[in-house]
Amino acid sequence: MKYLTRKKLARQLKEKKRIFVFLDYDGTLSPIVKNPKLARISPETKNILYQLSRNKTFIIGIVSGRSLRDIKKRVGLKTVVYAGNHGLELEYRGRKVSPKLSTRFQPIFKKAKTKIKKALKSIKGVIQEDKRLVLAVHYRKVAKSDQKQVVAIFNRSVKPFLSQKLFKTARGKKVLELKPNLKINKAAAIDFFQKKFKKGKNDLTVFIGDDITDEDVFKRLKPPDLAIRVGRKKNSQARHFLKNTREVTLRLKDILYFITSS
Repeated sequence: MKYLTRKKLARQLKEKKRIFVFLDYDGTLSPIVKNPKLARISPETKNILYQLSRNKTFIIGIVSGRSLRDIKKRVGLKTVVYAGNHGLELEYRGRKVSPKLSTRFQPIFKKAKTKIKKALKSIKGVIQEDKRLVLAVHYRKVAKSDQKQVVAIFNRSVKPFLSQKLFKTARGKKVLELKPNLKINKAAAIDFFQKKFKKGKNDLTVFIGDDITDEDVFKRLKPPDLAIRVGRKKNSQARHFLKNTREVTLRLKDILYFITSS
C-alpha cells in the first residue's frame, strides 16, 4: 500500500474523459465519532463535492452503510448519486432502486430486532440503529471490558434467524449488523452506477473508504482505477492510502484543480 501523493493523483487523472469518484461517509468524509448521530461533513468538503458534481467531467457518489434517508440528509446534495445500506438502497437522478425481498422478511426481521434489543438493553453504551432493511448495533461507546460480551450476545441472538436463510450478519468498526441475505455490497452498488452512466475505457474510477465493508470495492477495482483507504492497514486490498479525513478533502480539492486548470 502506497501513500497517494498529489503527483501520483495528477498522473492518474491525465487525459481521462470522465472521472467517477465514490466515497464512504463515516471515517472518510466525516471523522469517526463515538455517537454516529454526531458525524458531520464539513462545509468545505461539502462545497468541493458540489463543485465536482456540477462539472460534467465527474460522476460523484456517496456509498455508505447508513440508510439512504440518513446519508442524503447528512450530505444534502441533489447533484450526487447515493448508495445507502451498503448498496441495498440506491438513488440517481431522482430514481430509487431497492431489492425485492420475501414477504416473510419484515415480520421475521421485526422479531429479530425485538430479541436483540432486549438482549442488549442492560449493557451501557450500546446504540441500536434501525435502518429499515438493516439493524446496526454500535458499541464504540461501550466499556472495553464489555465489548466482547456485546459481540457474543449479538451472535447468540441472531443465530436462530440466520438458519432461515433470509438474513446474514456483517461487521464494521465497532458495529454489528443484521441484514438481508443478498449478494449486494458497496462494490455491486458502484458497478450499478458505472453501468448506468456507461463508464468507458478512457474513464477513471476513484473510491475512498476506510472500513471493512469497503474492502469489497478495494478488491474489485483494478489499475488504473484508484482504490484508496483512509488510514494505512497492512492486510487491506487498497493499493493507496491517505492519512485522515482532512487529506481526503485536500485530494478532492486537488482533483477539482487538476481537471479545471488543464
